[in-house]
Amino acid sequence: MCPLKVTKSPLILACVTSALVCIGLSSITEPTGSTSWLGGTTVFAADHKKIGKAECTTCHGELIKHAVIHVPAEGCEACHEYKEDGAKAQVNFTIKGNELCFTCHTEKQEELQKKISKHAPAEDDCTNCHNPHSTDNPRMLKLPLSELCVTCHTERQEEFDKKKFSHPPARELGCVTCHDPHATDNKPLLKAKPNTVCLACHSLNAGHDASEIKDAKLTIFPGTIIPAGYPDKAKKVILGSDGRGHPFMGHPVGGVPNPAKKDSELACVSCHNPHAGNYVQMFQKDLKGQALCMSCHQ
Repeated sequence: MCPLKVTKSPLILACVTSALVCIGLSSITEPTGSTSWLGGTTVFAADHKKIGKAECTTCHGELIKHAVIHVPAEGCEACHEYKEDGAKAQVNFTIKGNELCFTCHTEKQEELQKKISKHAPAEDDCTNCHNPHSTDNPRMLKLPLSELCVTCHTERQEEFDKKKFSHPPARELGCVTCHDPHATDNKPLLKAKPNTVCLACHSLNAGHDASEIKDAKLTIFPGTIIPAGYPDKAKKVILGSDGRGHPFMGHPVGGVPNPAKKDSELACVSCHNPHAGNYVQMFQKDLKGQALCMSCHQ
């Protein structure tokens, strides 16, 4: 059976004879075999819907050449509209900017509207990070997660490259282990309060709640799933019920103002850099011992 669905398009009828339709055209219209994001079916350029007289993938087949295809991209008219004005033809967006994405991704629109801390690239344009057509990366990302964030946050890559020690979750699991890439109620885009994030791995009971483990993965706080057993690698911090006890008995770790930074609360990150450092403890500003203490206790 012929693999091509022949339409009444003058462009196709003018260029293809009935013999070529069944013998050779499939090699022209099927250069971009890909697996659909939903359903697991194989999608070829010839299967994609048309807009008016335009066979989109005849020219734009490269847009859907990657392994994961964005569901709306399987029907171009979901986001684009074709118009003719006499001899002129135009293809435009049905809605401009992020409002187009929000017609489906309403939860992201709500986050960006209601949350306190917002990621500027997400507010500006979803396509800063996501490919709207096809990709080889999860979540329709333009690049692997480990590469994507540092295209803007180059200072973080410099830290990882230059410092002697790096924080394993940040280096191995990626920025979104601790940060939300869209919006959150915590600064700087943390998924939870600073100490909640840190103690998810560094408290004595971290990583041992079997009820949270599913398919060898562990939910350490909402929005973050990591390999089961991963927190067991982290050095544990012993704190009393009042949140005190590190680095020595009675010393607060939270719940009090930060002497070194006005209008902020003392937290683990007041003393420790959560990304990298030249000491294994990754102290802020690479201070150590009395120099670190004196940054608060002057």
